[in-house]
Amino acid sequence: MSVVFTRLEGQTECSMVFTKGAVERIVDACTSVLWEVSPDPQDKALEGADLQCNEVERDLCFLGLIGLYDLLCPETAGAICACYQAGIAVHMVMGDHPGTAKAIAQQVGMVLANLSTVAADVADVMVMTAGEFDKLMDDNVNALPTLLLIIARCAPQTKVWIINTLY
Repeated sequence: MSVVFTRLEGQTECSMVFTKGAVERIVDACTSVLWEVSPDPQDKALEGADLQCNEVERDLCFLGLIGLYDLLCPETAGAICACYQAGIAVHMVMGDHPGTAKAIAQQVGMVLANLSTVAADVADVMVMTAGEFDKLMDDNVNALPTLLLIIARCAPQTKVWIINTLY
């Protein structure tokens, strides 16, 4: 998702595109990197433009990266533990990077910090991307040694398919 801002610099209009999303996708959309940035603040009034994303989300110049960390609710780990104690299986289906998904799962007690204590075939399917999961046919899903704990990089249509396939 991108936002285009246009501002006047003297007599010239200058447009900037601010894009949010997975860092690997942002970098793939860039064809150059700006290594030296002016120390002057860019705090002039900016005005949005209405353009199609395919017009602006290509041939970008990478200026920088801002990372966000969304803290887990303090009660999350306890709620997951209570589910396990009640015999309820907990799975995560999310749009985040697999590494982020695994880290969150470790924080809430869904995945062991050291996966070397788990059988290799089980550890291999604990975290899977939606792309990898999409390639599995129904029979392959049923043949997995354990039901996936985490599916990352998941689009809404994949979430629906997962629900229909597994339940």
